[in-house]
Amino acid sequence: MSKQEKSTIWTAKQLKYIDLLANPEENRSKEKMAEELGVDPATLYKWQNKEGFWDAVYERAMVYLNASLAQVLHSLKRQAKKGDVNAIKLILQHTGKLRKEPEQEVRVILSWDEEEEAMTSCGAS
Repeated sequence: MSKQEKSTIWTAKQLKYIDLLANPEENRSKEKMAEELGVDPATLYKWQNKEGFWDAVYERAMVYLNASLAQVLHSLKRQAKKGDVNAIKLILQHTGKLRKEPEQEVRVILSWDEEEEAMTSCGAS
């Protein structure tokens, strides 16, 4: 088994810690988490330094995020129905319905009559 493969094998306590960190509703201190897991707080820091640890936390956080995505989209839809332009834009982007117009170069050529400029600078009209 390679070193990289070993780094993705987590103990039950490490998996629980990964879940606690990824859970958006979790707000306990690391000390309280360590107490729940039955480990010293220093152990949590050691786990955090293991290769692949934060990748595992991210993957688990994405599970939580995806679980609430439908709810978020419903909220966005409600805002769009109220006329919120940003919500409308986000929905159209999410569904692939927002068309980006190609950028166009606009050239503006200004010209004026020197006599008109002189009168304007003197305050005359």
